[in-house]
Amino acid sequence: MILLSLGLPGHLAEWCDAVLALLARRLGGGDVLVATWPPLQDVFNRTESGTALAAAALGLIRSNASHVVLGARQPDEGLYAALLQTNSSFVLALDDPRNAVADVFAAANGALASITGAVASACPLLARFASLPGAFVVRRGGDPAAHLVSAMAGHLGLAPSEEEISGIVAELDSAGLSRALTLERQWHERIPEAGHKLVDGALGAYAEASPGEKLGQIVWRRELFLSADKPGTSLTDTVSLVGPPRHIVFGPYIRLPQGSWNARVLLGISPEGVGQLLMIDVYAGGQLTSTMLRPHNGGIYTVELNFAVAGPVSDRAELRIQLPNGAVRGELAFGQVVLTHVRSPVSDALSEVQGDFRAVLVV
Repeated sequence: MILLSLGLPGHLAEWCDAVLALLARRLGGGDVLVATWPPLQDVFNRTESGTALAAAALGLIRSNASHVVLGARQPDEGLYAALLQTNSSFVLALDDPRNAVADVFAAANGALASITGAVASACPLLARFASLPGAFVVRRGGDPAAHLVSAMAGHLGLAPSEEEISGIVAELDSAGLSRALTLERQWHERIPEAGHKLVDGALGAYAEASPGEKLGQIVWRRELFLSADKPGTSLTDTVSLVGPPRHIVFGPYIRLPQGSWNARVLLGISPEGVGQLLMIDVYAGGQLTSTMLRPHNGGIYTVELNFAVAGPVSDRAELRIQLPNGAVRGELAFGQVVLTHVRSPVSDALSEVQGDFRAVLVV
């Protein structure tokens, strides 16, 4: 038997995985395999790890387990289609994604920006599954553990006794997993204050919107982006324009839900960078839109781009800044990208504010 537990990386999804594993153990018939897909490190590294259905099948083939609990952290379209077609039942842990970031940050040796990007990329995937008729949604701060375990079991067609349910709850308590249902400390108390804007900007819109609702603004701060001249490091300072034609800024490789989008890009250009041609585009499986900027003053620029995500969820999206002709002087300061769901596309736009180009680094 295959039992599915979907959710963002974090304590709530781990609790759901554990409940399903304990329920499966009481079915008898052999061992229970618990597999998390994709592995957490692959999530952080933006590595594609096949499909959820393939992971479940491999788990059965490679082990002697009679039952598999698949904890899918980035459920894909193949799994969505299979659940929709078969009307199968599954468990969906819907947590405030900022809590998921705080959970993983406390448990894993990862950079906050990488964790935030990974969670943000999973949000539009998971949101789609909430509308499926087979979903049993679990949230923090809701029903008592025993009631949740009983309801989950009933939804999955299982019928544990009251004694078995009490035993499952006791095992969860002894393993320290019951903390998942409550919050002793809020997300912003569990990560450095310097990262609050980063996490809230990328994930606050998902936390505040109900599944299927239009999202509020999403802010991708500079820490989510990379410099081509300093591989593997986030943007925290100015970027030199000097050098051959190349992409100088790119990232954050985060999926977006379907719809029309407006992206406002905040940039600062040094006086020495006046006249240098920059190409700014949005890429997700292909170029979605692009525009050119040739600054005529040193200062702060807001570039607006409009694009559409045609499928239910985009490929990993990135905004890129390219020097198509190279440059011999100048610096660029990258501020942030503000993404807004719009009803219909509008033309690209550009606004300019004269002043110190480095001012965008303090937003």
